[in-house]
Amino acid sequence: MLSSADQAAYAAAQPQTHHPPGETFQYNTGISILLARIFGQAVGDNPDEVRAFMDRELFDRIGMTPVDTAFDEAGTWLGGYSADSTARAFAKFGLLYVRGGEWDGEQILPAEWVNYTRTPSPANPEYGAQWWLDPARPGVMYAIGFNGQVITVDPAHDLVIVQLSTVGGELPLRQTEVILDAFAEGLAWGS
Repeated sequence: MLSSADQAAYAAAQPQTHHPPGETFQYNTGISILLARIFGQAVGDNPDEVRAFMDRELFDRIGMTPVDTAFDEAGTWLGGYSADSTARAFAKFGLLYVRGGEWDGEQILPAEWVNYTRTPSPANPEYGAQWWLDPARPGVMYAIGFNGQVITVDPAHDLVIVQLSTVGGELPLRQTEVILDAFAEGLAWGS
């Protein structure tokens, strides 16, 4: 898929491996690419229009800069893996979710959408709508990116942790979980 000129078409052409839908879970970046295609078709005819929408409706409104995005040859945003930014910018995105989609008194994302992303999928209690969930820490969500980049959102503690990583694997998430546990213990001790 990654070497295809039209990644969404490639993903859509793959045979469905589980029937009926919703009973089996397996993470698949192709689904994110298909969602990006649907999003692109709804907001613009080309990458410039899609990116302008992203800037106008999200990035500029929360001061999330810089954000580098890439598009395939068919003009689809590579939404499964292409939103590169700084730790500070990713923290702003996480804070938007901590605050239920609100930024400086303005509702940027519908609160219903933010709540939906926190809802476990029927086939996997550790996955919501494009976010990983943590059943051991109710309310905690993770955006886990390529090579172990992690945006951790903990609304109960008004906390966002961003970890930029190049090591991949489980280590970055384990480190983030240690920070969450230490923070929660510190609050319990009153420090």
